[in-house]
Amino acid sequence: MLIYLILIPFYLTQANWNIPIQYSTLCSCKQITETTLCSSSQFCQVDMDFQCTDVLNYNCSYFNEQTVLYLCSELDRCYLNNEQCVELNNCTELSGQTNQQCYQQSKRCGTSSGNSCELTQCSSYSNEIDCNDSLYNIRFDNVGYGSVCYWNNNNSSCENLLCENVSAQQCQQYTNLCLLVNNLCTWATCQNLPFNSCTYVWEGAQRNAIQPCVLINGLCQNANSPSQLNSLECTQNTLYTYIYTPEKICQKCQYSNYLQLQLLLLIILYY
Repeated sequence: MLIYLILIPFYLTQANWNIPIQYSTLCSCKQITETTLCSSSQFCQVDMDFQCTDVLNYNCSYFNEQTVLYLCSELDRCYLNNEQCVELNNCTELSGQTNQQCYQQSKRCGTSSGNSCELTQCSSYSNEIDCNDSLYNIRFDNVGYGSVCYWNNNNSSCENLLCENVSAQQCQQYTNLCLLVNNLCTWATCQNLPFNSCTYVWEGAQRNAIQPCVLINGLCQNANSPSQLNSLECTQNTLYTYIYTPEKICQKCQYSNYLQLQLLLLIILYY
């Protein structure tokens, strides 16, 4: 009975599978052996020896070494601190009395509250270009996500994205988040993705987690566990947070020791 109770939490975690996305949970480039997957990642590239290596300018230290500090804040998880480009772990590390002062330090943290900076709110963007560009500023990092924004032409303001409020033309730029169905923009789900785009969908406008998808009998469905994904889908459909091992197991790249702890407890109890 005791062994059964120990295993219950592990099985429960498999019932509702969505994956929080942060830079710290991504597979390292060294873990990716498939060249197609490597070259498709914005963080990795195939080198001259056909090995998967880091794209240097996605590391904050790159801006120090290349003496291009003025570009430091272009990468969302970096900011300039004492003339060094360093990792930004939380927007509260920055201070600013105005939105502009915060935004100049980090596009991610462009909203001022008191003298502290917070995640950029859509209402902080005063023009259409910055508002629409916010979609492309949302990358993997350790800071958090904030809302995806869109420019509302009817009242000339930047607002939180609601797929049903954007035009058919606008809809197509929100890949894996919104989808055009019968010429109407709607939230993307695995079930309404075409079979040739059956990879994953973002969970809600915050874009802080994904639901992996999988083809079953030619139809796109929610993937309920890593075991449903093959070697290519394992990494691609989990947005580079899982890897297919030589033992043919799809597991987290930065997986916890939780299961290992369970097995250890079983061994202790058995012996």
